[in-house]
Amino acid sequence: MATSHTELSLLTNFLLPPAPLPALISLKTFVALFPNTQRSSPAIRALYRNLQTLRLQTIDQVNQNIINETKRGTRQRKILAKARQEEKDDELDDIEIELEETIFGPCCNLPVPKPQTLRSIVTELTLAVKDLENECQILEEEEKKTFDELQTIIGGLSDLKYGKFENSHLRNQVVERCLRLDNFCDENTAITKN
Repeated sequence: MATSHTELSLLTNFLLPPAPLPALISLKTFVALFPNTQRSSPAIRALYRNLQTLRLQTIDQVNQNIINETKRGTRQRKILAKARQEEKDDELDDIEIELEETIFGPCCNLPVPKPQTLRSIVTELTLAVKDLENECQILEEEEKKTFDELQTIIGGLSDLKYGKFENSHLRNQVVERCLRLDNFCDENTAITKN
């Protein structure tokens, strides 16, 4: 159990603090990220509360995942301990079989497994090293891809902060769609009143 407690504390200390949004960025600092003309908008406070809620949900999910992972680790350790005990029991059975074969002779015509040689062990270890190197390469490629995606997201957020967009007509499109939505709402309100 000490191992699961250590695993739990390591994962909790590494993944959770400082997790709540106010610990990372205050509302005042968050509002300061927006252009001066937009800072008094109630939508910014609503966005901050929404981010805060999402962050708390994520924290809860991470906490639950940590608990599940700790339980899974405990189960794996139990399975491993059981397998080791069975292996010890099998070794005792093998010794008993060898003694019986020595005393009474072989009791069946099963092929005798070839013992491992140094050469076969080196070959297996070499294959294992190649597999690990391939896995490391795949992980490095995934890491680079994830890093590039994060850079793109950060660049997009920077564009949002400074009001620069790839689509220069985006502002006009948003205004046009908002006006259409407003007209639609006005028309439906007028229909309902009649």
